[in-house]
Order: sequence, then C-alpha cells, then structure tokens
Amino acid sequence: MSNVKKLTGRSDEGTLVNVEVDGFKYKIDYPIDIAGYEDYNLEGTIPGGYLLAALAGCKGVLARLYLLARGMEDVSLDIKVTGDFGEDANKHCIVDLKTELIFDGDITEAEVKKIEKIIDQQCAIEHIILSDENTVETKYTIK
Repeated sequence: MSNVKKLTGRSDEGTLVNVEVDGFKYKIDYPIDIAGYEDYNLEGTIPGGYLLAALAGCKGVLARLYLLARGMEDVSLDIKVTGDFGEDANKHCIVDLKTELIFDGDITEAEVKKIEKIIDQQCAIEHIILSDENTVETKYTIK
C-alpha cells in the first residue's frame, strides 16, 4: 500500500473520542445506557455517522471536481446518504447504504451520467466499504 493515513485520538471522559487527522479535529461519541450517565450529552456523531459523512464527502468531491473542471461552478449539489445499520445471521455489523446526489443548475442528463460513471469508478470510500480484502489490525497496550 502506498497512501498511509494516520489518525491520533484520545478518550478520557464518557464515550467521547477526540480524533485528529490531516490537521482536522473531530468528535465521535455514543449514547450511554449505564446508571450514572443519564444526563450525558453527546458531543459528536456516532461512529456510523462518520461512515455516512465519508461516503457523502467522497461522492460529493468527485462530482464537484467534474463540475469545476467544466466551468460549471454555478451548479449546486445536495447529497443525501442514509444507512440502515444492523446485524447479519452471525451477529456481524452490516449496513445498507443509499445515496442520492441532487444537482441544481444548468446540467444535462448526459453530464450526470458521466459523473455517475466517474464516481462508480473512483469513489475510494465506496470501494473500501464493498471490498472483501480489507483488514483491521488492533494492538492493545498499557501505558
């Protein structure tokens, strides 16, 4: 692999995890259903929210790059992503994702088809989600 990204994070209160990647900071949180945490206020979206955001961002960036390269700066784009999270028969997490890109402005159906083809070929986040070849290695240590 040739494009390594590194993220640093810290969690020391509730379920809040503060992370930083590429100089940008994000808050990841999760509702707590444990006695004593009834008044816990979420400070960020749940981890699955970032999955939806990554998919929307990938498709949105690719669509905007197409528009900008063709002088179509005035075409606006709304993106909707829904994720139905659940479990398969083996209790593994699964998600059914649906995306919609809504263009507003002077754009033809043929141009939208070209954008669709580009996104299908180049959206790395979608390819990662759909790939059977991904791995996750986790090391646990005590400081």
